[in-house]
Amino acid sequence: MALAAVLAAAAGILASASARADYPSTVLGDGPVAYFRLNETGVLPTLDQAANLGSLGALGTGLYSGTAIHPVAGALAGETTTAARFFGDNGRVAVPFDAATMGSGVFTIEAW
Repeated sequence: MALAAVLAAAAGILASASARADYPSTVLGDGPVAYFRLNETGVLPTLDQAANLGSLGALGTGLYSGTAIHPVAGALAGETTTAARFFGDNGRVAVPFDAATMGSGVFTIEAW
């Protein structure tokens, strides 16, 4: 699918308030191995972890590093969910890769 078509589809999803509220279900409906909301709140574990909500579960847990701050206000007006903010070129979530569980072929990454 061309980038323009993907962006148009994403814009259509975001235009609807009901679609916005169901964004996690829409993403999980695609069966991702890894899905990171980056909205962890409350007491953080010893390691600053990004929870994986995909089918790989805890095996795909990411670790925040560098200048990553969370939780911060989310990107959508009126939403109560939170997000993460990354500054400079060293803020990231590092996710372990294991070809045995994640596959060794072509894969897709989606972010917005």
